[in-house]
Amino acid sequence: MGRAITALWLTAFFLLSDLFIDNIKTKTEVLSTDYTLLKGGGYVIIFSVIFEELCMKITKSNLTIRSATPEDAEILTSWWNDGKVMAHAGFPLGLNMTAEETLKHINDNETSISQRCIIEIDGERVGEMNFRIYEDRKAAEMGIKICNFDYQNRGYGTRLIKMLIEFLFSDEKINAYCPVEKIILDTNVNNKRAQRVYEKIGFANLGISKTPWYDQLGDPQYSINYELPRQYYEKARKEDKW
Repeated sequence: MGRAITALWLTAFFLLSDLFIDNIKTKTEVLSTDYTLLKGGGYVIIFSVIFEELCMKITKSNLTIRSATPEDAEILTSWWNDGKVMAHAGFPLGLNMTAEETLKHINDNETSISQRCIIEIDGERVGEMNFRIYEDRKAAEMGIKICNFDYQNRGYGTRLIKMLIEFLFSDEKINAYCPVEKIILDTNVNNKRAQRVYEKIGFANLGISKTPWYDQLGDPQYSINYELPRQYYEKARKEDKW
């Protein structure tokens, strides 16, 4: 065990040294019980040694996507209980959750490779993202919600989605666990803004779900399903169209 930890520290040392040599503009944070193990695509990913979960943090320019922590329980609870924030997800009355209940969801990060994440813009927490890995489908499902309305309609959503897509297709730990061949998501049929963003990025519209789901008011809602194959992503990057 001691030699393994020493090897991890040496790996962290050489990778951090490489960052300075290459002058890559990446913010790096090494947690007290964590070690930097992987550098790729201009990002530094932080993995936990003690647990098997993925403790992730991606920073690009002024945007950060990171795993949610117990310190985020209060703000997540306020977002989830806000009907205006949650209306598009079918909860116009909010979720009426306590911080303790939210904390249980956050703690799932500690035992799963799927993660609930916080979005930060210029260091301020403004929304959430999440992804779930499906081994049987070789797919990653992702979602995004910018909860601070001041940051909507400013192009952040497109940049954040692309950051997470790059991470899901390239991260070694995730793809060793389950080779991600496609990324899937869905959105409400009435959410035209989200549809434009997804289709501009390159997601294929697979059509509207045949079976409705019902929101808190009992109104039927329909979703549009989207898919982004790995081949499209790799082709777009190769042709400098990403």
